[in-house]
Amino acid sequence: MLYITFEELPVWKEADTLLEALRPLIDAARHRRDYRFAEQLRGASLSIMNNIAEGFERKSMKEFVHHLSIAKGSAGEVRSMLHVARREKQLPEEEIELLINATQDVSRQLSQFMKYLQRRFG
Repeated sequence: MLYITFEELPVWKEADTLLEALRPLIDAARHRRDYRFAEQLRGASLSIMNNIAEGFERKSMKEFVHHLSIAKGSAGEVRSMLHVARREKQLPEEEIELLINATQDVSRQLSQFMKYLQRRFG
């Protein structure tokens, strides 16, 4: 399938859904006045979406794959922060586990997409 805009990409949509799923944790951190944690988590999750978008808009396959790799790194950062949230009991264990799984899904999709693009377009 040919995508005309980055908003059509399933992985971008999934990253957007992840950001919304993280909203309660971000808001709870702000409520606790843990602004650094809140903004770091928000920034990392935004970075996933924004790097997918930026890479797509570059119109160079090499740059696109590079930005997807950066997005994957940001997914790792989000997952790391979720482990901190788990340790600090910022949300119930079940909710943290769902968020970790969603982040791993985005990371997996990014990996598969990068492999596909590299095989298809070298």
